[in-house]
Amino acid sequence: GAWGEVVLGRFRGSKVAVKKIHESILSNYNRRLFEREMKIASRCRHPCLLQFIGATNDEGSPLLVTELMEKSLRALIDQRSLLRTNIPVIYSWI
Repeated sequence: GAWGEVVLGRFRGSKVAVKKIHESILSNYNRRLFEREMKIASRCRHPCLLQFIGATNDEGSPLLVTELMEKSLRALIDQRSLLRTNIPVIYSWI
């Protein structure tokens, strides 16, 4: 993807997805965006979201670790189209 690559990893004996940000786009700004994404991901729990396992944002390339999907999102969408009934309604109180 645009942000990085996803590779197969292992965490405590289980297969996980490890997202590594491309070195070519590392900047202080993108590190802050990454940190923001990690804070949000660490608080989200929903059956339709990948489970956040952990992250690192040390001097090297930041890493994001999540549960592993059996198929890619593209493969799932190609397999069956998204129907309006499959999309959850999010209410906003303005």
